[in-house]
Amino acid sequence: MPDGLLKFFSTPDGGRDAEQIRGRLLSRVLNVYMAAALAIVAFLPSDTRVRKVIALVALSEAGLCLLMRFLMHAGRGRIASWIFLLILALTVPFVSDFTTNSVAEVSVTVFQMLVIVMA
Repeated sequence: MPDGLLKFFSTPDGGRDAEQIRGRLLSRVLNVYMAAALAIVAFLPSDTRVRKVIALVALSEAGLCLLMRFLMHAGRGRIASWIFLLILALTVPFVSDFTTNSVAEVSVTVFQMLVIVMA
């Protein structure tokens, strides 16, 4: 069982063509993204409604990361990368609007530029 989990969360083996490089990069990014989402769920206090929603969104993001990993292992790395970019492009402005009632935040702008570069 631990070997299967290790293989599931490890970066795919590969050469130097674009598809294999995309798979390795997406695998690393998904690992960090899932770890950050689970850390938010574990350590963010849920004493207010806003914090509860943020924890719920982070938990759903972790589940979507697992789905994207399944797609990657099924040979659908390109679809998984597009799903990841769409999730980022939609989630960050939603959370910012929900927490601050504005998407005109520097952090949202920087994150959207990151999404554009990743695409």
